[in-house]
Amino acid sequence: MVDDAYYRDDIREFLGALSATEPNEVLDLLEHRIEYSERAPSGSQYLPIPYGWDENSPLQFRKSRSFVNVIRRVQNGPRFPQKDGTGSSTRRTCSPP
Repeated sequence: MVDDAYYRDDIREFLGALSATEPNEVLDLLEHRIEYSERAPSGSQYLPIPYGWDENSPLQFRKSRSFVNVIRRVQNGPRFPQKDGTGSSTRRTCSPP
């Protein structure tokens, strides 16, 4: 079995750096990981996002030119299909300031 702790650190560093220039793509990835975890079998040990993000590789959405849009997107919440398979959205709406 491969010890993936080393790779997780590299991935966090990569996503931290990428979030400054490609924030929507990083947010897409994180949302898809959360969505996948919702479908994961009961008892699965899959963690979509680490509980603690390393201080040495923080997400840098704030440095992005589209920071305001990213914040609005996070505030509105991700679009996840309902567990009954209807594809209904759980996205909340947010009125512009």
